[in-house]
Amino acid sequence: MATEKKIDVLWDTDIGRDPDDFLAGCFLLSRPEIRLRAITIAPGDRDQVALAKFLLRENGHNDIPVGTVPDRKKGKKSVGGCHLRLMDWYKAEPLADADGAGWEILANALRAYPDAILFTSGPLNNVGDLLRKTDVAV
Repeated sequence: MATEKKIDVLWDTDIGRDPDDFLAGCFLLSRPEIRLRAITIAPGDRDQVALAKFLLRENGHNDIPVGTVPDRKKGKKSVGGCHLRLMDWYKAEPLADADGAGWEILANALRAYPDAILFTSGPLNNVGDLLRKTDVAV
């Protein structure tokens, strides 16, 4: 069997209420040919960050940065339903802080991995900020 080329992926998501984004993350992390390099979340409430970091931690990827839309009021609850029950079952922290602004996380990842694929499954707030604030090619 030929060795497959690794694909660097940046994931921009609105993970939280619906299971689709969580399952997309499970897929990305389960594929041996995919190297997830960054996650950015819109809007990026602290419970969304906790859910993303829980997903990363449970899959052995504590080294992947998680960014959010900056200057957003982070008091709203954006995670619900099955995600809350899952995190409660695993006794995961319900709130976490992002590793930085989403646009900066994307810019740094694109500089480090210029051939990376941007996979989006949510509103493009972080991508829009990236395009407005940098000259990094997407």
